[in-house]
Amino acid sequence: MPKSVEQFRSFLRSRHHVMSMLKTLALVVPLTILIWIYAERAQTAKDQIMVDLDVWINNPDLFATVIEPNGAPIAIELEGPRAKIQVLKTQLERRIRVQLNGTFQPDTEPSLSATALLNDYPEIRQSGVTVTMASPSTVKIHVDPRVKRMVPLLLPQNLPVAISSYSISPPSVEVQAPKRVWEKLFPTPQSGIKLDLSNFMERINTPGQHKLENVPLAIPREPGVIVSPSRANEVRLEVSAQEVEYVIRTIPVVIQQPLPTVNKWIVTTKEKTVTNLSVRGPAAEIRKIESIDGKPPEITPTAVLKLTNDDRAKTDEIRAVSIDGLPAGVTPSGNAPTIEFSVRDVPQPE
Repeated sequence: MPKSVEQFRSFLRSRHHVMSMLKTLALVVPLTILIWIYAERAQTAKDQIMVDLDVWINNPDLFATVIEPNGAPIAIELEGPRAKIQVLKTQLERRIRVQLNGTFQPDTEPSLSATALLNDYPEIRQSGVTVTMASPSTVKIHVDPRVKRMVPLLLPQNLPVAISSYSISPPSVEVQAPKRVWEKLFPTPQSGIKLDLSNFMERINTPGQHKLENVPLAIPREPGVIVSPSRANEVRLEVSAQEVEYVIRTIPVVIQQPLPTVNKWIVTTKEKTVTNLSVRGPAAEIRKIESIDGKPPEITPTAVLKLTNDDRAKTDEIRAVSIDGLPAGVTPSGNAPTIEFSVRDVPQPE
């Protein structure tokens, strides 16, 4: 056989061997890389993150809040597959609301294991990752009974218009709140939920009758508060006038001093009255401090000069006075008026 033919056959055999090797590598290399990646992702690792913890009880009659740590995050250590931890870290970068299992009594403050609470959290439990450490290690909660009652709907205070009369439908709403929150929001039977009239002020800024529909309520932003319904169906208002300015010509000065100094100090003031005080408020309220047809006003404000024990023996002292007794919604305009006063001890008998 010619040498050239043999060489050609040898080349073909070598080429076939190379192609076979390349095909094998094409399968083995990606598989090996995948195995490496899987091994890396499945490798057990540890990491630490900070979480904010909230709790809730699946009981309509109870409400739970975290009181320790109060507003501070909890440092936790996670252990498990590295890839699962990385995914979990992005999911837990927010407040975690954990359901409390078991029986709890109202008006109690039990301490619970933070790691137990977090390991029972569905996203952590289902990921195969374990919370191995938490700092602080315990969470103290307060268990409140829920209060459910009807409370009245009220107009906001200090409206820039005078309301002669009004009606609200419905006149009251059902409010649910934890006991401690309830006592804070509704200390008296007259306490209620105020209407939110912020989007209606332009409409009611003119005298006359106004009918407002679907009016939202100013629902308190306290934990556990549920208000139903959250809007008033209809509100009818009789607006008498816009705010007006008024000048009170004379306001008597009243001295308020510490009780032990009464009959022991002689207090003299340069001014006996405050004069020409400008005030602003609803017209109906302003009328209460007006003298009409020579008749005394319904309400007489006073300018109160407040003294302390440190004022003993002061001479020609100048101090701002407070205006007490103004009607609802009526406030002074500009700076507070001032009074010049002196204090001396009552002479002792010889």
